[in-house]
Amino acid sequence: MDSITQAALGALCGELFLSKKLGWKGALWGALLGTAPDLDIIAFFWLDAAEQLRWHRGISHSIFILPFVTFLFGWLLTKIHKTKKLKLRHASWFVFATWASHVFIDCFNTYGTQIFEPFSDYRFAFNSIFIIDLFFTLPMLLALVLCLFFCKKKPRLRVFLHYTTLAWLSLYFVASLSFKFMAERHFAQKFHEWGVTPLDTMSAPAPLNIFAWRGVVRDDEKYYVMYWSLFDSADREYVISEFDTGHHLEAPFRGGKEFESLRWFSKGWRKTYQRKDEPNTIYIAALTMGEMHLEQEGESILKPAFIWKLEKDGEEVILSRGYKMSEDRLMNLGSTFTALGNVVERVKGNSNDWMNGTWIWDIEKP
Repeated sequence: MDSITQAALGALCGELFLSKKLGWKGALWGALLGTAPDLDIIAFFWLDAAEQLRWHRGISHSIFILPFVTFLFGWLLTKIHKTKKLKLRHASWFVFATWASHVFIDCFNTYGTQIFEPFSDYRFAFNSIFIIDLFFTLPMLLALVLCLFFCKKKPRLRVFLHYTTLAWLSLYFVASLSFKFMAERHFAQKFHEWGVTPLDTMSAPAPLNIFAWRGVVRDDEKYYVMYWSLFDSADREYVISEFDTGHHLEAPFRGGKEFESLRWFSKGWRKTYQRKDEPNTIYIAALTMGEMHLEQEGESILKPAFIWKLEKDGEEVILSRGYKMSEDRLMNLGSTFTALGNVVERVKGNSNDWMNGTWIWDIEKP
């Protein structure tokens, strides 16, 4: 999940475990430790692009380092707060709950978490909650503000807010899995009506919510993408977007560290294409992460959120991000607000033109 969500969840753990002993400092420690596993990105300065993909959400998110960090940071907290007589057992339970909750919720989005490192690089991704979800994060932030600024001297009310928030988060996880099940049934029905016999299927929530869902299936040659919302009318006509995989373009790069890292990261769900005047270069879009619906000169553009560039320079293969935010002509504040507005309309069951756009590779194909 995003850093704000992780910090808020960690602060909530600090409120639960340490507020009686440390007051507001408990929430502060929770926010710091709640984001600590994601500090693995500091190592990016010494890693190339392929290594960065494999490193993030790796060993720092492994269940095998939990005992180590639990004891280490629990012991440090007791030393830092000697005068508060914080017990090692109490501090250690706080660290465990904070660190484990970070790893736990990361397993529910599409990015994936390597919880068995260093023994396995398999990435757990239940694909039931988007990386940024306002309905998940805002209740935590509201509860924290109330606890820290308005309920300082009302311990019973603070406890009530703690457990009410935890109940909401638990209910939200259950709801996300239930809605995912409903979405997959709907996708199976619609793709069958479309005449598609998939080899594999995946589903994930649309940005910022669990009420609109994205379904992707693949056969030997093509991908098919569609969306569904809980608020769609029974007679809604769906648009299913289809495009070829482009995997035949990958032959010169297969077997290399760069390409294999991308294949591993996308779990095979990738679209490969070339741009004009770049015969020695391919672009690989991870279809697991969804696409942005942007506007360019009145035209709707569909652009996957994660695209990488693989360039062959003699024997060397160079891996880089396919688009940088500062250089991407499609990304600006206006188009971002338009994209968010489109998401809201699609959740509500509107936006009939949701998938009636041009994919980025169809604009730039040779």
